Amino acid sequence: QISSNKLCARSLLNGCETVTFNKVTSKEETIKNLGKKSIFKPINSSSSFGIKIIENSDVIKNPYYQQEIIDDIILNTCKKIKELKPYFSKSIVGIIEEYIDPKSIKVSVDGFISNKKINHYSISENVYFNNNSEEFDYLITPCQNLSISEKNKCWLLYDKVIEQLI
Repeated sequence: QISSNKLCARSLLNGCETVTFNKVTSKEETIKNLGKKSIFKPINSSSSFGIKIIENSDVIKNPYYQQEIIDDIILNTCKKIKELKPYFSKSIVGIIEEYIDPKSIKVSVDGFISNKKINHYSISENVYFNNNSEEFDYLITPCQNLSISEKNKCWLLYDKVIEQLI
């Protein structure tokens, strides 16, 4: 739950601020868009689980209204770390962020750290279901639709984010 906390990553890591976002709490009965098409993502979910699209003028019911979704063990651990404390609260249930058109290329960039050195592994293209363009289906590895320049930009951003974690 620590590594999948979207609010924490978007707020703390330089390079993750590429889209407009706000936190959503369990005290909010409804969730409004950001003045444009938006997407709600639960704070502790991965992949496409629990996402909700909010059209330009829509408001949706908060699926986590008056609920607590962060595990007590995680919550207590993160409260001890001053940088994480603001992002781990029983009332924080998700983020609302700017919607990115699925027609744009979406990729997953993977690598690992060994002996404090960043190693690149692969850039994969995210493929979504034909009948639901927001729901992830599978990866194509290596990505076939990026130029060398675009791949280099992906690796530069990856390095920028990951360097902060070493």
